[in-house]
Amino acid sequence: MNTGDVSEESSDIQPKRKPGRPKVVSDEESAMLNGLGNYQGIESRRGRIDFSYRLDAMRALKDDPARFGWLYDEGVIKAGDESAWKPSILTELGRLGDPDRIRGVADRICELKPKARDAIAMIRRFRIGRDAPSSALGLADVIADAINRYTAHRHDLADPVGLILESLDLVRSRLERR
Repeated sequence: MNTGDVSEESSDIQPKRKPGRPKVVSDEESAMLNGLGNYQGIESRRGRIDFSYRLDAMRALKDDPARFGWLYDEGVIKAGDESAWKPSILTELGRLGDPDRIRGVADRICELKPKARDAIAMIRRFRIGRDAPSSALGLADVIADAINRYTAHRHDLADPVGLILESLDLVRSRLERR
């Protein structure tokens, strides 16, 4: 064997992975989307990746606006109402990858209608398979959200605080009977 020859074993060595996150959008896809004008005003690589995830979620949800309209309603957006979508939530949903998973989680998000920050946290916990640890504060937040949803559309409440306290007393007595 000649010492100047490269052995077969060394030619099979894979180059080291570059640091950072793996590419989600290939250079070809990125160039195509850029050429179509889809990246208008998006300068960073991360912004373009988020845009791609958002498109994935929008594709999964677009055929059922009645079901997913709280997150994304293409007809209303085209009519000029840019508040008819939740881009940060859509981006996080797109990270789920599978359209069926996107629709399943989006169903729950549309049902709860949480703030964007809370929705993103829920989706991330689902995606990585971790749930938030149980706590009194977490339960209090869930109860407060339920109370806010209930009282938001009840305009006939003379004393909402009184009703809330009375309801919590009822819940407490039911729990103590267990």
